[in-house]
Amino acid sequence: AKLSARLEAVLQQLRPCGLLADIGTDHGLLPVAAIRRGLAARAIASDLRAAPIRAARAHIARTGMADRVATIQGDGLLPL
Repeated sequence: AKLSARLEAVLQQLRPCGLLADIGTDHGLLPVAAIRRGLAARAIASDLRAAPIRAARAHIARTGMADRVATIQGDGLLPL
């Protein structure tokens, strides 16, 4: 999936890491892109609402990243 200019700007700010936490992940685009680009080894995709988590899980599964991106529903940093 093509990333928006906003998400591309976020990726430009990342430094390589072992674990990326994407709070407010929406569709899970950022963690998948970060792993594909070698910026993260693994990621956690979190969102407050169930619908975005379902969308993120579907995107993550389609990209074959389910073993590297975990999804959790919760408010902000609380679920971490």
